[in-house]
Amino acid sequence: MVYLQQRAKLVELEQALAGPSVAVEPKSARAETAPSRNVLPRIQLPQFSGKFEDWPAFRDLFRSIVVEENSLSKVEKFHYLKTSVKGDAEQLIRNLTSTEDNFERAWSTLKEHFENARLLVRSYLTAFTSLPRMKADSVADLRRIFHGVVSTVGALEGIGRPIENGTDLFVHIAIELLDSKTRREWENSLGKSSEPPSYEDLREFLQEQLMTQEVLRTVAGETSGKSSTEKSSRSARANHVKGRNTDSSRSCPLCKKEHFMAFCEQYKKKSAQERREAVNTHQRCWNCLGRHMVGECPSAKNCNKCAGRHHTTLHEAFSSAPAIALPVAASSSSPTVHVSKRPPAESIAVLLATARVFVTDRSGARHSVRALVDPGSETCLIAESLAQ
Repeated sequence: MVYLQQRAKLVELEQALAGPSVAVEPKSARAETAPSRNVLPRIQLPQFSGKFEDWPAFRDLFRSIVVEENSLSKVEKFHYLKTSVKGDAEQLIRNLTSTEDNFERAWSTLKEHFENARLLVRSYLTAFTSLPRMKADSVADLRRIFHGVVSTVGALEGIGRPIENGTDLFVHIAIELLDSKTRREWENSLGKSSEPPSYEDLREFLQEQLMTQEVLRTVAGETSGKSSTEKSSRSARANHVKGRNTDSSRSCPLCKKEHFMAFCEQYKKKSAQERREAVNTHQRCWNCLGRHMVGECPSAKNCNKCAGRHHTTLHEAFSSAPAIALPVAASSSSPTVHVSKRPPAESIAVLLATARVFVTDRSGARHSVRALVDPGSETCLIAESLAQ
């Protein structure tokens, strides 16, 4: 009897300690209603180094993961905060004990110290102006400058300090970090525009230059990795690619001096039609005057007057030319000579039929080429560069 009484009291105590019963759904029911999810990696808490420029990113992420998580107690939040900061930030809250009241105090202390717009702006601009100048043809330096430009503008916009009012100075500082060759290409990309360049102009130019340098470096790496037998059997093709990838600003084809073709005095003195003929003769790009065809031009800039796919200095030749003259995509050491008979003055201009066609090489790669359609031709001609 005593045993049964003690047993009943024990059961009552167990029920009181367990609290109200919670209805548990069968596993089968939960399996039907619970949505299936992929198991994702656990999110790591962000780490704050104590540098002013790193505070905004840490603040936003820590606030989303920890501060706004209602299931965590303030003591737990304070523990996570202490283990996530280093340097000066850790020293600011080191002596605060882990209590609920001290979490709000510690979080406010860090925000008051590091959310200083003046110090943040100075920190961002100091890091940007401390970038080393670009060495000649250095892809790593060009990439560092591009990332510095984009990250600095993004960081300033993130704290409500966009560069709209200081765009001219910012662009000037960024251009001064480039080497002389890249600065010449920057000036050429602006054409004859009298308006100061914008940040978007700078960003697009740096992105195009970086993409071009990456492609050229990849091609150079593939060429250097070939076997000696492949090099000897394809020496002509390697020389052709090397000639096309040579920087167009190093040597002017008209006067053979070290400047870009558009800056040449001989080029400037020519009429628009004569300039166009010079571009065709020296096998230059209509759009940027570089050593490639216009269909392969990486530049996003077009004519400043009509937005056509040609250089601004050739605008009049393209807007008033009676016939279309197509450049030949050949860049071998021996130039191809084109001979044509000029029609009498009273003759009507003739338009030659052309077509854009695609050819496939032995590796399966497709190439876009321009074909001249002449039904009465007795011979079929092909450029050496296309044949290779």
